[in-house]
Amino acid sequence: MSRPAQEELKLRLPACPCSCQIISPIHDTSSTRHAAGAELLGGLLALGDWLAPHPGPPRRVAVPDVRGLFFSVCLGITGRLGLRVTTVRLTAHPMPVDGLVVAQSLRPATRARRGSALTVQVWHPPARSVVPGRVIR
Repeated sequence: MSRPAQEELKLRLPACPCSCQIISPIHDTSSTRHAAGAELLGGLLALGDWLAPHPGPPRRVAVPDVRGLFFSVCLGITGRLGLRVTTVRLTAHPMPVDGLVVAQSLRPATRARRGSALTVQVWHPPARSVVPGRVIR
């Protein structure tokens, strides 16, 4: 409603005696009526926000520098950005621990489409073989 129309409506209708600033010909000043109106207004605002178009995630994202991070942390970061991770294991018989990312195929800070493959090289400490009487590395 435009400002002049609001001013004209104020002149035609009496102001609310409860000083709530609501101007309406069927305005009731009881507190339950005010609470119900506030709930209804809040619901309508939430519904309008829910139905409004929201921008989607960007198509291209900056590739993060994941070198030096543990593999599980790397997966968390790249998963949030929508990148697929391809792994190259550098140790033939690794220990069953979280590996360390030492290199990556897409250069850091370049722009890539969501769903692009990021190849990471992961290093693990070698597993120790135990033969009775001696330890073989």
